[in-house]
Amino acid sequence: MKSFFAILAIVSLIALAGFRMASPGGFWGYKYEATAVVQVHSAQISIAPNLTDSDGNRMMARGYMESEFETPTTDPALLAAIEVIALDLRWNISAEEALERLRPMVSSEPIRGTDFIKFKVQSDLQEDANDIVNAVTECYIDRKNRTQKERAQSVLEALDTELARQEAVVLATKSELKKWGVPYDFERGSGPSFQTEEGMYRLVEKTLEQLKGERDEAGILLEKLISWTPDFQMGIHLPENQVEVMYEEYLALHRKIDDLTSQGLGSHHPSVAALKKQANQVLENTESLANELKKRIELIDQQVQNIEDTALRRGASSKLNSPVTRYHSAKAAYEQAKDLLRKMKVLQTERRHLLKNQTPLVTRHE
Repeated sequence: MKSFFAILAIVSLIALAGFRMASPGGFWGYKYEATAVVQVHSAQISIAPNLTDSDGNRMMARGYMESEFETPTTDPALLAAIEVIALDLRWNISAEEALERLRPMVSSEPIRGTDFIKFKVQSDLQEDANDIVNAVTECYIDRKNRTQKERAQSVLEALDTELARQEAVVLATKSELKKWGVPYDFERGSGPSFQTEEGMYRLVEKTLEQLKGERDEAGILLEKLISWTPDFQMGIHLPENQVEVMYEEYLALHRKIDDLTSQGLGSHHPSVAALKKQANQVLENTESLANELKKRIELIDQQVQNIEDTALRRGASSKLNSPVTRYHSAKAAYEQAKDLLRKMKVLQTERRHLLKNQTPLVTRHE
């Protein structure tokens, strides 16, 4: 019986020794430990610009997170650390086997009440413990800082999208305001206000008269341009009456051509060919100017139509729906949209500066 218990004890010791050899860290635990501490700072670019778009919606990337605690000991994180120090080659095993062996050796936890995270690596070799904790720590820092930059960039891209939308709102409200035919200084963002409809109508009719006069002048210029009859002096915002200048230039070129041909030079002579080329260019310029005048006339016609349909449409209306009220609403909508756009541009400039000069989100704490 005694020999039986002796044999049982020997078998038990052999089994325990085998378990210690087969298990990472052994039955009695790992011999060495190495630690590292990192500090996770607050993100510099937030998601709370305290601005809303024209519909009252919050702007920018609503899902953006300023900071988050990411477990540093996930498999991808450990595989990155294995690659950095070539741990699979050091242990002479595959990367997958190295990962299995590494999992129970590495741990991390936030230090309560602080913005620090502590990394701990246990190993039977001090060199392995030191190298692994350094690799895991640096991989975590690199990954978090790279993620911070990507997220910050996504915030700016979201803001760019909001800016484009707001610019479209400004253009739309500006177009609506122009339909009233009331003189408005769009550079300074100021225009008249009215107490009565008659005061507004007088100003609108004056604008219409001015537009129709510009349209008539453009029509005359176009007619003269087509007929090449420069017997007029009027112009419409055209320096030195371009129609007359072009006509005189065209005639002068042909006089030179006639002089050269009378001297016996043929039409293919370089001098004659060069003058003909210049004359043809003048003709092309006249066609371009004619198209510009046609477009201007069409634009003025549309402006006149819009004003007549919007501002001069008289009829029964309530005080809340009167032309004066609707004009003031259009004016306020444009001014509010433009002011919001200005604030958004300031915000974008600030955040671009932060992105360019940002400090790392995670740093190692010695």
